[in-house]
Amino acid sequence: MAYIRQKSKNTWEIVIANGNSNGKRIRETFYFNRPEDLSDGQWNKILDEKLLECRLKVLGGRALQGRKIVCSQLSGLWIEDLKRKGRAPKTIFEYERYLQRINGYLGNYKITDIQPHLLHKFYDELKKPNVRENLLYKPTDNFLKFLKENNITAKDISQKGKINLKTAQKIIKGCTTNIAPQICINLEIPLNEAYEVINKSEPLSDRTVLHYHRALGSMFKFAVDNEYIDNNPIKRTTAPTVKSEEQRYLKSDEEFKMLLQHLDKEHIKHKTWIYIALMSGIRLGELGGLRWKDIDFESKTLYVTQALQALPGRGTFLKAPKNERSIRPIKLPTRAIQILEDYKIWFDNLRDAQGDRWIENGQLFTQKNGEKMYPSTPSQWFTKFRRKYNIADVNFHGLRHTHISHLIDSNFDLQSISARAGHARTETTSRVYSHLLNNGKDEELANAMQEKLDSFIQ
Repeated sequence: MAYIRQKSKNTWEIVIANGNSNGKRIRETFYFNRPEDLSDGQWNKILDEKLLECRLKVLGGRALQGRKIVCSQLSGLWIEDLKRKGRAPKTIFEYERYLQRINGYLGNYKITDIQPHLLHKFYDELKKPNVRENLLYKPTDNFLKFLKENNITAKDISQKGKINLKTAQKIIKGCTTNIAPQICINLEIPLNEAYEVINKSEPLSDRTVLHYHRALGSMFKFAVDNEYIDNNPIKRTTAPTVKSEEQRYLKSDEEFKMLLQHLDKEHIKHKTWIYIALMSGIRLGELGGLRWKDIDFESKTLYVTQALQALPGRGTFLKAPKNERSIRPIKLPTRAIQILEDYKIWFDNLRDAQGDRWIENGQLFTQKNGEKMYPSTPSQWFTKFRRKYNIADVNFHGLRHTHISHLIDSNFDLQSISARAGHARTETTSRVYSHLLNNGKDEELANAMQEKLDSFIQ
């Protein structure tokens, strides 16, 4: 940062920030005397020139670079800085996705020219229909009928369509995809006959636009910190408004009971996924990251120490949990431990049956050959399970919300609930579940005041 101020009647100082040393900001100060024969306008113009000279002298040319650098160049420097600081791979992946549109609109602008009015125009563009680049395609009934009548298998589609077998299997099942054009070119069939676009006219949601706003805020903060620009234009930009949505969870005992009854009909592996998620409240990635050594059957304790994640180009990998408080022990109820014991019997039998084909990695949940499962597998299965039995519209993360909401309803203290949930701060628990924490409180306060008034009247 840099600023100019008058020190005395004829003396001005220019102060330039020049980094930090031992936690203290270093400032370079320059003094200039105003000639008596100059008008205010002339002197202000000279001060502006002196400011630039001082910045160049202190920063070794960084100020001049800031006047020349464009948004696309800044974004590259920003991403490299995030990687150097060890930011989570998924965070960097998401930022790089946002930058595709950001640089498409702002990439050639000098960063000194990017002002709030331009950012608001960008937000307006994001809210227009058909802005989505990755269109989602659904196979037509005629295409699926054609595959069935001609006995075309997933293996046939995989080989000729030049896609992996899992994707080909999803095509046979009628699942949506964003690579339909590639598939149709390789299969030599018309795209408009085989697929239809199902998200063509949908604009980006307000929440997604807010994510772009926050990404830009972080990038321009990097520019300010490195003194490429003097201030962050995002701070003078109105953030997109997002309506708060109530968390989806199993709200009634009947819904809870219905889920457990139908769950007992399912495979032990699937049953274990849901029981652990429901009885511990752990996140989906934390569930995938569990190892057998993280389960203490004797003390009925589960230890969260890592999370499973997957990214395009990197595949499936293990990482540290969301925050430091996410590394935690969680006591499990007896029923959950019983389910885990049954699952272990099945798991050991599977491993023995696989023999030399088994890939040992110590994970609690794996593929048939012992490889790490894909992180979203339990979530995808749960969606099908819920629809199969017409269970309440709750996604997999809603099991975590159900767990935490039940603890709040049972009047446990907020600090204990926050620790069990692995929230970074107690305030997070309070904010996310405020609709439950405040439920009925206002009415209780009103009733208390009424009782006070009644006592005075009597």
